[in-house]
Amino acid sequence: SFLPLAGGTMTGNTIHNDNVKSIYGTSSDGLEVYHDSSHSYLKDSGTGDLKISSNTVRIESDGAENMIIASASSKSLLQ
Repeated sequence: SFLPLAGGTMTGNTIHNDNVKSIYGTSSDGLEVYHDSSHSYLKDSGTGDLKISSNTVRIESDGAENMIIASASSKSLLQ
């Protein structure tokens, strides 16, 4: 099946082969999400900041171990 071109709601996953990028914005000034068969990338090639908005941002290992926690309430990195 095909994705609607003029909006709509997706109800399932999309699967992209290796080295196929999802690009938001233009290809020269956008956000890219892709996997190259070895590594996964979230790449901002634009001129502005890459902003992540949340009360708490947590980066975990694949074993769910906390690596970085940033909290708005503490205004600093937590351990």
